[in-house]
Amino acid sequence: MPDGPKKGPTFDVAITADGTVWVAAWDGLYRGNATTLRRVDGLAGPVTLVAVRSSRLFAGNPSGLFERIA
Repeated sequence: MPDGPKKGPTFDVAITADGTVWVAAWDGLYRGNATTLRRVDGLAGPVTLVAVRSSRLFAGNPSGLFERIA
């Protein structure tokens, strides 16, 4: 996938209720669908945790916790 993570490992993958694919990787958090991923601005890697609860996505990195309401 050419738009996906560029270096290092992928740690976690989650899919929210709306079908969005979230990928936590060494170089950041990515969001997309089955064919395209784009890096989420403002959340540098490594991102080591992605969790989905109700309509919320949580991701963590060394700077703290990121929450996005889908």
